[in-house]
Amino acid sequence: FENLIALTYRNVGGAVATNVMLTVAFGDDIVPLEASIPWDLAVGTDRRWNFGELAIGESATIYIKDSISTDAVIGNDISMRATIYGDQDDCGGDDNVSINSQPAVGAIDPNDIAVSPEGFIDAGDELIYKIRFQNVGNATVSTVIIEDQLPEQLDVSSFQQGVTSHPYRLNIDGNKLIWTFENINMPDSTANEPESHGFIIFKINTKELLTDKTQIENSAEIFFDFSAPMITNTVVNIIGSPASNFNDEGTLFISPNPMKDVSLLEIVAFDEEDVNIQSIAVFDMRGNKVYQSNGMDVERIELNKGIMLPGCYLVRAIGMNGDEFSGKLIVE
Repeated sequence: FENLIALTYRNVGGAVATNVMLTVAFGDDIVPLEASIPWDLAVGTDRRWNFGELAIGESATIYIKDSISTDAVIGNDISMRATIYGDQDDCGGDDNVSINSQPAVGAIDPNDIAVSPEGFIDAGDELIYKIRFQNVGNATVSTVIIEDQLPEQLDVSSFQQGVTSHPYRLNIDGNKLIWTFENINMPDSTANEPESHGFIIFKINTKELLTDKTQIENSAEIFFDFSAPMITNTVVNIIGSPASNFNDEGTLFISPNPMKDVSLLEIVAFDEEDVNIQSIAVFDMRGNKVYQSNGMDVERIELNKGIMLPGCYLVRAIGMNGDEFSGKLIVE
């Protein structure tokens, strides 16, 4: 995907700077495409601008469009480094270098965990977790074991099992949930992609006496036959704010939440395998509709930030049977 970088430079010294050169090293995972001020030299993924003189207090911003390489590893940090120098001695060069580093993101991993509501909740609230797994190997899997060492902030006595994709055996060992899918005979994704997926859904309450700012982090381990475990992502809840709206029949997953640029919406019913989305609408806190999309029939959909300003929004989704599911979305 393409990105837009705003790079601002400024002479904050007390003399005119001469022979000023600005260099940006984009590294191996970023491909610079174009800039509002064309660069003067390109070597690999490094770009250099020659400005000549820079007056006292003079500043400007360069807008650079780039593309992230498909060879980038999801989760790894992608960094770029900008440096600017002139002929003059500098009282301190620390502010002549700027490094920007952000993790690479991409399509959802086939082995993951999601929680709803995500983000801020109240003590004692109910959480719905969904663990997904997929055989992306090159042979049929006989046994899948999923282990979830629940955080101590969750009340194990409130655990309720929801729908799963395959027959299972459940063992609860203290705070650890262990699902065993024996004789699952799950094909690999290259042989039969639709049948290579599985999932688990369960409910559980947080403990009542949790203080504000308490973080609840949960992840799972997924074992395929005798292979080393696949470690899922970690989902986080924080005590201290009202939760999203949801009911006993199902919930609207919104992830990530808060949203930066895009979030994924998915209806998860507690006792049904699939609830496709037919339409969605987004409202601000004054009740004004800021977005609507109809005529769809999909399991999940991406919602883009678009014109939404930072703040809190209500997202309303209609399922296959006309049932309404809603959730709170925070836009950063």
